[in-house]
Amino acid sequence: MTPFPSIWRGLVWASSLVAAPLLGRAQALVSTAVTPAANAAAAGRTDPLRLRFSQPLTPAAPAALHVFSSQRGGRRTHATPASGREHTLTFTPSAYPFQPGETIRYTVTTAAASASEHLARPLVGQFTTAVSCTSAGVFEAGTQVAVGRYPDGLALGDVDGDGDLDVLNTQFSAISNTVSVRLNDGTGQCSGTQSVAVGNAPKRVVLGDVDGDGDLDLLTANQGSSSVSVRFNDGRGQFSGGSDLGVDYYPTRVTLGDLDGDGDLDLLVATGSGWLNVRLNDGAGGFRPGPSVRASGSTTDATLGDVDGDGDLDVVASNFVSNAVSVRLNDGAGSFSGTLEVPTGAEPQALALGDVDGDGDLDLVVTSGSTSKAYIQLNTGRGSFTAGAVVPVGVGPYTLALGDVDGDGDLDLLTGNIYGYVSLGRNQGGGNFLNPDGRSYFVTDFVNTTDLALGDMDGDGDLDLVTSGFAVGIRLNGGTAAGPVGTVQLTGPAELCPGTSGELTATSSLPVQTYSWSTGETGARLAIHQPGRYAVTATLAGCQTARAEYVVSEGDCASSPTAMLVPNILTPNGDQLNDVFTLPGTAAGSWTLVLYNRWGREVYRSAAYQNDWGPAAAAGVYYYYLRQPTSGATQRGWVEVVR
Repeated sequence: MTPFPSIWRGLVWASSLVAAPLLGRAQALVSTAVTPAANAAAAGRTDPLRLRFSQPLTPAAPAALHVFSSQRGGRRTHATPASGREHTLTFTPSAYPFQPGETIRYTVTTAAASASEHLARPLVGQFTTAVSCTSAGVFEAGTQVAVGRYPDGLALGDVDGDGDLDVLNTQFSAISNTVSVRLNDGTGQCSGTQSVAVGNAPKRVVLGDVDGDGDLDLLTANQGSSSVSVRFNDGRGQFSGGSDLGVDYYPTRVTLGDLDGDGDLDLLVATGSGWLNVRLNDGAGGFRPGPSVRASGSTTDATLGDVDGDGDLDVVASNFVSNAVSVRLNDGAGSFSGTLEVPTGAEPQALALGDVDGDGDLDLVVTSGSTSKAYIQLNTGRGSFTAGAVVPVGVGPYTLALGDVDGDGDLDLLTGNIYGYVSLGRNQGGGNFLNPDGRSYFVTDFVNTTDLALGDMDGDGDLDLVTSGFAVGIRLNGGTAAGPVGTVQLTGPAELCPGTSGELTATSSLPVQTYSWSTGETGARLAIHQPGRYAVTATLAGCQTARAEYVVSEGDCASSPTAMLVPNILTPNGDQLNDVFTLPGTAAGSWTLVLYNRWGREVYRSAAYQNDWGPAAAAGVYYYYLRQPTSGATQRGWVEVVR
């Protein structure tokens, strides 16, 4: 079709404004664009989420945006409020980046409004973040994690808030009935002894912020007691309280997602009864029964995703008896309907949704226990599926995961098989998976691989492999072994006086992709305000990591210089009075000056300040940091520019 010339587009737009009063109501408020794109498989870890709407939004609209991380921080909008500007809602992960390869979910509730209209129905979506570097995608021999006798389900997430991924593992035993919590030291070494009591014979565990307090809670599907256990995190990785929810018999999987679009995480439970149980969240981690969903048979696995592209979470569930996957579509309020059954190989087991062919919608991958193959079903974009590739995998592929293990921007396929090994299929583009090097990984000794998970366990920006079976094992992604070994160094003051500040600077022998400080900061420089031990991990070229520590002692500060008197009001109007930020006496040229705006962004730096900042500065409040390199003396404060 020939596009409208710009003049005709303008006339159509203008005529719509004239016609609107005749229709008796304003134009509906709708979302017109989203970045990252819905279901993106490799979104930037620091990129903002932006949702643009058809009308300017009210000042209260940002409260309608809820952003949920699946691996760190839970409901992120608690820590960093979303912002709104004219037509757009924005969330920027400024406190810390998203984790590599994690799925981020978001909801815009109907509280979003313009001056005349509320959003007619909620908008729920998701995207997956990119890994930080191209890697070899080869998993090296790793370490075992000491857990109980019967490890089964796995979940990875930063439960203690220190920035790395910890390991949670169910103990599938009527004797234990616990979840083991093992905390990561940042290098992929996990330890600890905490066991969280849950229901009888817990099969699977999932992490999510169900009470909305900014940390990851745990939930288990308990086959022995036909229940789901909910245990709340105190923010430091200690779990207690919560509830045990009755569900239909033999629950096999619990999945989290905002089913009714109200801004919190609800539950979907796959059961042996052929019914999928819905439990709706009250916002504080209490759950009430919702409409159950009928599948075509006993469900072995289930997951959530917007398969028909209408802005809500639909259900797909594998049915062991009927040899099919049931697809049930959400009406936006948490009620599901439909009769679509997608045929698969005999005895379908594990399934996952992901955009494996790169066309912007969620495709379906399901394993067959009888044929030892994975079946790729490609989404038409409307919630129906066409048969794609059939991928040979290991014998008895009872678990699977999708993730970009080689860093090329698409989702690869890993299956956990009986006899204790994992098969890897590399995505060649378009959802065609090959294993050109015939690589498999033995992870246990002659015992089923009961679960597997992908996550960046050592902080180098790529996806490592964690498996459960006879034991829980961590295999680190080998990255690119060729090339020089990089190091990172820290410099800064050896001592710090009470009430003063200093700065640590990280440098490396190789190009640095990201920094991660023990305080949570991510820049090359770290402002410090007290003595202590500080550490930084740098992700270097070739997916390497290097770590350095620095100890700042408390000094004898009796002879510290008296604080200088510096201006805190500037009026740069050209009258030569208070036009510049001026250091007194002979201090000019002997101090380093760094200035930050009110949002903490560095706006000016000078190694030898010459009393020349201010005339071009925008109006507002700035925070300064002064340091004298010769004596180590520091001073900080604020200055306001008034125009």
